[in-house]
Amino acid sequence: MTSPFQLPAGIDLYAAALVVVEEVSSPPPDPAPGGELDDIEVIYIGERPEPGLRMTWHQGAYRFGLLNSVRRLAEQAGGLDALPFYLRLAIDESHEPAPNAGRHWFLDLPTAPN
Repeated sequence: MTSPFQLPAGIDLYAAALVVVEEVSSPPPDPAPGGELDDIEVIYIGERPEPGLRMTWHQGAYRFGLLNSVRRLAEQAGGLDALPFYLRLAIDESHEPAPNAGRHWFLDLPTAPN
């Protein structure tokens, strides 16, 4: 089975990840009430290292983090162009806090509690 993820012509995965980081780091035109981005960075992840994202944010006293490859996150978001929107949504939507009052880490795009 092949992946639906496609990089734009002439751009590598690391450069694509940097674009996503820049877009998510820029303040949105209409900030939603919810969470606040603490940090987002490109890292290398996996057994065969490839560019990934490490993002941390908070909602009041609750802290969250996301760690995964750019390829996997783009697949979940429906494409590289949609990824910044979904990362901002992850920051703003409500999540269950970590049970030990630490940071709740997501290894895929998080979803709101039911």
